[in-house]
Amino acid sequence: AAEKLLQEMEQIGLEPDAVAFSSLINACAKAARPDVKQVSRIIELMKARGLKPNLLTFNCAMNACAKSGDAAAAERFMQEMEHMGLKPDVVIFNALLDACAKAEEADVKQVLKILEAMKARGLKPDELTMRSAFGVCQSEKDRVSLSQHFELAGRELKQMGGK
Repeated sequence: AAEKLLQEMEQIGLEPDAVAFSSLINACAKAARPDVKQVSRIIELMKARGLKPNLLTFNCAMNACAKSGDAAAAERFMQEMEHMGLKPDVVIFNALLDACAKAEEADVKQVLKILEAMKARGLKPDELTMRSAFGVCQSEKDRVSLSQHFELAGRELKQMGGK
């Protein structure tokens, strides 16, 4: 369906740009059951046309992963993004955390790893970060562990003057 829409755009003289491709990915993400493989195909098609996916593109892709509960695909998109030289921001990390929270095999260790990656980049967790992270918690022990992480990270960021 996405490829057909791109063909229709070209037939009427419109050249799809990065925004058009990101919009297609966003439409996929809003489907009742997002097709993450379709999202990957759109990104590959985008690159084949000489367009570089940007943060918006990957945020839309990771939102599709979150809605479908595909944390592994979200991780792959994060790696691809970084490989292309794009620097993930809090919004991207939140989408990754959301995918982890909605995955069948939600893992608090994975969440802590993501939070550490945020901290290493000097990014400050926001309310959505905390909500997604705590969404993974299955036990009181997990909740205490995350609370301690957020408390320590907050102190460290204040000392560093973090973003």
